[in-house]
Amino acid sequence: MADWRDGVTSGRLALWSVQIDGEPQGALVWDVEADGALTVLAMACDGSRGAAVASEVARVFEGMAKLTGARCLRFWTRRPGLRRMMQGQGYINRETRRGPVWMMERETPHGQQQQQQ
Repeated sequence: MADWRDGVTSGRLALWSVQIDGEPQGALVWDVEADGALTVLAMACDGSRGAAVASEVARVFEGMAKLTGARCLRFWTRRPGLRRMMQGQGYINRETRRGPVWMMERETPHGQQQQQQ
């Protein structure tokens, strides 16, 4: 957490509010990594209202990836249910760390095109 706070205050990482119906329900920290991945590093959100928050976040970041030409989308998660949901959307588990923590990743067609040029 201290690393993310330092990253946000220094401007290296971005912190966004997650809102449902205009009401703040959580936050997420994201970055564009050196390898061209648009990455959601962490998200905490009260999704108790039945909102599909993770799916909506993925949709927003897919649009951002298209605009920026990111080579892939990457999400880190500790939640087995989120990992399964992401797999259902075409994400692959590229790394597992103790905890467990999974790195879910999906290549983007527009990012692949930029790499080939």
